[in-house]
Amino acid sequence: MINKSTDPYVFDTDEKGMIALTEKNVKFVSAILSIDSTYKAAETGLTGSAQELFHTYGITTERELLTQQVKALNKENSTHLYVADGLNLTVERIMSISNLKERLIKRDETIVKEIASAVPGRNNFSFATKYCTFACRYSLDKPYDDGYCIYDKVLEQTIPYYAWRFLREKHIKRTQSTLRETIAEKRDYKRYIDLIDRIINASAEEIDYKISHKDFDHLLWYCYKGDEKQRVSLIAKKINS
Repeated sequence: MINKSTDPYVFDTDEKGMIALTEKNVKFVSAILSIDSTYKAAETGLTGSAQELFHTYGITTERELLTQQVKALNKENSTHLYVADGLNLTVERIMSISNLKERLIKRDETIVKEIASAVPGRNNFSFATKYCTFACRYSLDKPYDDGYCIYDKVLEQTIPYYAWRFLREKHIKRTQSTLRETIAEKRDYKRYIDLIDRIINASAEEIDYKISHKDFDHLLWYCYKGDEKQRVSLIAKKINS
């Protein structure tokens, strides 16, 4: 059941008061992000942003251009690639991937694992998902621009509620999401994107609106990006109540 507010400035929620995956909510958050000074550089194509660099240079394996893209993504998302020479090693790994554009068009999930494993002893899974997401989102035409979805801590901790709400699957142990253990640590992007797709499809059947990967990411991230302890407690309470 969706509680749709007649107030255009109040989010639609579900029966437990959680943010619903509705078109109104998507438009609301999109409008907020378009004027959010801490976020719009990445999402409105300002000079030097990851969006602008992918839109301008496309999916490239030319070292200088690729390095600019990777640096921008790392800066905007705080993915700590400079540890253990991670930035250079990540650039080299992406450069070594043959048929990169074609594989991204086909949503080859194994690319994420290849990029995430570029630095010996480190797992840069979150960065790898962001690279694939931004490369497709801002370099490819529809329908290939929405093939991937970002993995970050906010989605890691909030997706379990939506998996429980729509699929009756419990991806939580006590109060903690199990997605880090079952997906990120194993670099299993296929399992991650398949879970999101099943949530999106189930939601679409209920409300007759199919949210995109981009809007799914934006909606959950923006609405739940506050205090981590409060977020974890909220999700656990809603699932277990």
